[in-house]
Amino acid sequence: MDLTGIDIAYHVAEYLHKEMNKELKWVPPRILKDMVKANRLGMKTGAGWYDYPKK
Repeated sequence: MDLTGIDIAYHVAEYLHKEMNKELKWVPPRILKDMVKANRLGMKTGAGWYDYPKK
């Protein structure tokens, strides 16, 4: 997720929950929302699940 962006994964998870919840019975992990709020979006911000040194 750090490569594609945690914010992208979060928005996809929210969309799936909204549009397909009757079939999936699945709730997106809260940690995704927390990571987006903390601006830990992955490599593009230098922090995600891991920290990335500035080049």
